[in-house]
Amino acid sequence: MTEVKKTPEFNSCSHLIEGHEEAKNLYEKIIAEGGNPFAVMMDMQKSLQVNLYEKLPEQNFDITNINKIGDMFEAIRDNKQSYDNEYWELVESLAWMNSNDAKTRSSIWKKWKARYNEIRDIEWDSLPEEDKLEAKFEMIDMMHFVINKLLIMKIGPQELFELYYLKNKENLRRYENNY
Repeated sequence: MTEVKKTPEFNSCSHLIEGHEEAKNLYEKIIAEGGNPFAVMMDMQKSLQVNLYEKLPEQNFDITNINKIGDMFEAIRDNKQSYDNEYWELVESLAWMNSNDAKTRSSIWKKWKARYNEIRDIEWDSLPEEDKLEAKFEMIDMMHFVINKLLIMKIGPQELFELYYLKNKENLRRYENNY
C-alpha cells in the first residue's frame, strides 16, 4: 500500500518539524565552535530581508540602507503591523488552528461565545503536538519582525544582551520598590 502524505493546510507550519534534526545539528555546531546562535538568527533574518528587497523592492525595505529617522519609523511601523498580524495567528493557533473551525477558534477571545470558557480552560499539554507546533511557529513568525526591528535600529546581539540586562535589572528594581 502506498503511503499518502497529508498536504499541509494553507499557512500551516507544523510540518516543518521534519527538518528539526538539521536545525538541531546546526545549533550544536554553532555552540561547539563558540558561536552565538542568536547572532546567526539575526544574520539569517538580515539575509532574508536583503533577498526580499532584491526580489520585491516596492514591497520591502532595504535593511542595509536605513539611515533616516523617517525611513526607520516606517520600517518599524510596518514590522509592528506584521507582528500584530502574526499575533492574531498565534491567538487562533492557541485554539487549535488545525483542529477547529474559525467559529470555534474565535471563542478564545470572544467572551460572548458559548465555548469561551471551555476553550480557555483547555490545558496546553492536552493539545495535539501538531497544534502546539503551529502555535510555536507563530511565535517564530513574530520573532522575525522583532529581529527586523533590531536590525533597523542597528542593535547587534551583544548590545541587545547588554541593554536587555540593564533594563531587566532596572525593571526588577522598580518592581521591588513598588513602581
